[in-house]
Amino acid sequence: MAGKNLKENPQIDLLCGGLEEGPLRIFLRKDYLLHRLSLKEYCTKSVIFTSTVVIRRARVKDAGYFDESMQYCEDMNYYQRFFEWNQVYYLPKKLVDYGIGRKYYGQSGLSSHLKEMHCGRKRNFQILRRKKKISFTFYIVMIVFGEIKFLRRKMIINRQK
Repeated sequence: MAGKNLKENPQIDLLCGGLEEGPLRIFLRKDYLLHRLSLKEYCTKSVIFTSTVVIRRARVKDAGYFDESMQYCEDMNYYQRFFEWNQVYYLPKKLVDYGIGRKYYGQSGLSSHLKEMHCGRKRNFQILRRKKKISFTFYIVMIVFGEIKFLRRKMIINRQK
């Protein structure tokens, strides 16, 4: 499915898909079709999941590789580079089964390292701000929004235990 979309849409540099069947939901908008993501949309809602990503080979050379100094959110940092070309697309189809067998959010995997993931996201926003890819106002909003999301996730995990 992803290969077909890349073939039919040569402008796509990075294509990702959903973890669930259904539309892409960002704020109050729903999109049922192939959707070109903006950097701001990606900052507000992490919808690029590594297990669903297909990257056009020609762009890998331009984007470089993962930042090996990062232990958390290095994939987010990598994918942010593809927004340079504004050709990042989301396909609202379930491409993989994700989290099978996990009892609750935060039980295992990276979600069990909430603090580290939170710090990694903040670092990525700092990098975007330093490169002037996002405004100072948007940066502050994302930091505050991130703190709220972090506290909410901690509460969810504590309730599930």
